[in-house]
Amino acid sequence: MKQVLRLAAAAALLILAASCNKEATIAEKELPVTMNITLPELGTKAIADGQKVNKVHCIVFRNGKLISHSDVTKTITMSAGQATYTTRLISGQTYKIAFWAEVADNAYYTVDYASATVAASYGSAGNDENRDAFFNAMEFTVTDATAALSVTLKRPFAQLNYGLSAADKALADAISPIAKAEVSLDGGAYTKLNLLTGEVSAPATVPVVFASAPVITSEKLKVQPAGATAATEYEYLSMNYILVNQEVTPNATLKLYDASNALVTTVNTSLVPLKRNYRTNIVGNLISEPAQINIVVDPTFSTPDNNKIIP
Repeated sequence: MKQVLRLAAAAALLILAASCNKEATIAEKELPVTMNITLPELGTKAIADGQKVNKVHCIVFRNGKLISHSDVTKTITMSAGQATYTTRLISGQTYKIAFWAEVADNAYYTVDYASATVAASYGSAGNDENRDAFFNAMEFTVTDATAALSVTLKRPFAQLNYGLSAADKALADAISPIAKAEVSLDGGAYTKLNLLTGEVSAPATVPVVFASAPVITSEKLKVQPAGATAATEYEYLSMNYILVNQEVTPNATLKLYDASNALVTTVNTSLVPLKRNYRTNIVGNLISEPAQINIVVDPTFSTPDNNKIIP
């Protein structure tokens, strides 16, 4: 009798173990996940078209913990503003994925997967499209019905541009042609971005300087203020990306140099509005007297626009 009971108990344990294993298998069933990653439609101009961005960091978390498996958290290639992320994740589980798209091997950004943050550095030459980058994050639960997901990335930066009027270019060409530009800001820039929340931290403790670099000759800076029927073209002097909070108003200084690095002029502008995912264009008669400087916050990256004119 005791032997029968022992056999029955053993059989029950086997059945229970099989049942638990089956439930665990069902609970942790892996399903394929596909995400289509795109950059926003940025037009066909060469500057700030996002086309140099060619690498996407895909950083995956579950229950607040990084999934470090190389088939889950990984980098993928982006081409022409498009990338596809594929992996396998557990059915019924909720994940957060942070995306950071950048120019491969750039010298400006350091990505920390464990904290899902990006550190930004300044101090090198300006007018460099290798500074361009995009981010976003999403949360979703994996199910059998999960279709291919889509996410559009956005810039965490304000873009600051300077443009010179045709009249002032002619004036400079007759006296001392402008060859290089340097830009500095006395505040408003940050050095760390949280990819999951979009929050910035670690404000720059010294003025941010984009060192002297050749002016942009590949295209004109086109600016169309609100109410204007057409855009005005300016000589493109400078373009830089600044990691900002939602909106800041630092003072900015533009220094223009000739080919021999002799200073041609300095342009000081107070309370320049810089807004995340917007372009701020400082344009006009920057070197003639009296100077006329127009500041236009351009909705090319986002909407709506906000214009400010300084006589």
